[in-house]
Amino acid sequence: VPEAICVECNAKLMPKVAKPRWCKEHGVSECPTCHPELAQVAGEPKLPRYDTVAAINQFDRTENNSRCKKFLRRIQFESQAAFDKSGIDIDVATERPMIEALRINGELGFDQSQVAHLSSRVPGSVFRVYRRLGDSVRAGDVLALVDSLDVGKAKTTLSKSLIHWEHTLRTLANARKNVDVIPRQQLREIEHDTEEAELEVVTAQQALINLGFEVPGGLNKQDAQQLTRTLQCLGLPDDLCEKLSAKGSMTMNLIPLVAPQDGVIVEMDVVAGEVVRPERSLLTLANLNPMWLTLHVKQEDSERLSLDQKVTFRPDGGQRDVSGQLSFVSPSVDEQTRTIKV
Repeated sequence: VPEAICVECNAKLMPKVAKPRWCKEHGVSECPTCHPELAQVAGEPKLPRYDTVAAINQFDRTENNSRCKKFLRRIQFESQAAFDKSGIDIDVATERPMIEALRINGELGFDQSQVAHLSSRVPGSVFRVYRRLGDSVRAGDVLALVDSLDVGKAKTTLSKSLIHWEHTLRTLANARKNVDVIPRQQLREIEHDTEEAELEVVTAQQALINLGFEVPGGLNKQDAQQLTRTLQCLGLPDDLCEKLSAKGSMTMNLIPLVAPQDGVIVEMDVVAGEVVRPERSLLTLANLNPMWLTLHVKQEDSERLSLDQKVTFRPDGGQRDVSGQLSFVSPSVDEQTRTIKV
């Protein structure tokens, strides 16, 4: 570089700092906090409006060497082309809050306590499907109907046991009216048969309760036609029962797939007519409010975390930040990634 334009040779181009000032409080040379006049700003220099010391002390940092003079060295490029090729970028310094933050990748997921995977309790075939993927549903809504022979057998067993129990009750009542003419042994046998019949009813009711049905009381007081109607509509809303009856589609074999909670159908793998089994999930229902953000924090950064700490998340491709609070820090480290789930 010619002497006339060399900053090292011609001090008028860029005067050297006579004696660098080391700031013991902040650990830097030429500290603009203690010496605002060093800041290259337009107008009168001013101190930052935020607590710089508190921000700097937030994390452990490598201390600067007070005897190091590398910052005094100056580099001069031969040409503008050489400067552009170096990849150095120049920007205007602006004032903004000093924030210490950890940048961590995360993933959004459902609140696992608000997710329901629905499947048929018994094998059968899908009779009707009333909802689609993405539909919002309320707790108690019928999402689909399954036609199952096991359900039909359970309802038929209850129906027969109720009729048998009612018959034994009438026989027992007549026997007690004629206790003077009926042998005591025969009366005890009738009482025993009545107890067995009642136990059969309880067992048949429990079989339906295990399938998710709510069995109403007083069924033994209904006649055969009323009982059949009640068992056919068991677990179904009145309006749906009326529609099926009007179409002639009512059967003892139907078991409803009912939403256990409010939410949105986020997964659906069921169509009318297909064969289903209990071990296969047909629908996934999730409450989308709130969502959970799971972060994978490096083990060495875990000491900087605390409960209720503010978290700001920006989804991929999103323009709006979502704020929340840190509510859980896993006590264990993932063996493969060596990260902590937060």
